[in-house]
Amino acid sequence: MERLETLIIALVFAGAHMASPWAFRVHERSRHTVGSFSGGLAAAYVFLHLIPEIDAGGELLGPRIYFVTLVGLSLYYGLEILAHRKSEEAGGGAIDAGIHIGSTALYTAMLVFTLAAQLPDRPGLTGFFIATMAVHLITGDVGLQEEFGARYVTRYRFVLFASAWAGFLLSLVRVPHEVYIDIITALLAGMMLFKVFRKELPEFRDARFAAFLAGMLLFLGAHLALE
Repeated sequence: MERLETLIIALVFAGAHMASPWAFRVHERSRHTVGSFSGGLAAAYVFLHLIPEIDAGGELLGPRIYFVTLVGLSLYYGLEILAHRKSEEAGGGAIDAGIHIGSTALYTAMLVFTLAAQLPDRPGLTGFFIATMAVHLITGDVGLQEEFGARYVTRYRFVLFASAWAGFLLSLVRVPHEVYIDIITALLAGMMLFKVFRKELPEFRDARFAAFLAGMLLFLGAHLALE
């Protein structure tokens, strides 16, 4: 069953990366509202699902699981600093793009590899979680297209498309052990915390708090109803 779920996740995430140019056009017309709404969805996912998953991982690894989460956040933050500095250097644009696209590709592959093992047994809730993560990935892709423009559309999104399938192929070669799932989930949680609260939520001057609440309450309502 997990293999089928992993295949579905790979299909949805690969499709999300390919569809992101369309989302970029929609996002341009209602940038702040859409960004705030997706930020609310992602924030609710972090606190209602991902952090409880980290707690569950603590049953095997103990308090060290939170250190792994801190490593994930620190790693992503450090890569962002490095990419920013390279973008300001002459000829550093290729390194900047490589860091951003490479880290996003790794993030997608790890999500596909591990997410099926974290999903609840209820099909409705499972589908909603997958859709929420697809929105989260598309929001990140919109930022990449803002930064890299046509290069993202013609080249980079295909790398991200391939990364979703790389995660699926890895799951066929090696069934993830429970300890590995816990470690990767904790790393992803740190990365996601950084992505959501530093990059996805609009700046205060651009934020639409009603849209943020709508996204958060939608996830909360679905979570409660489907459980």
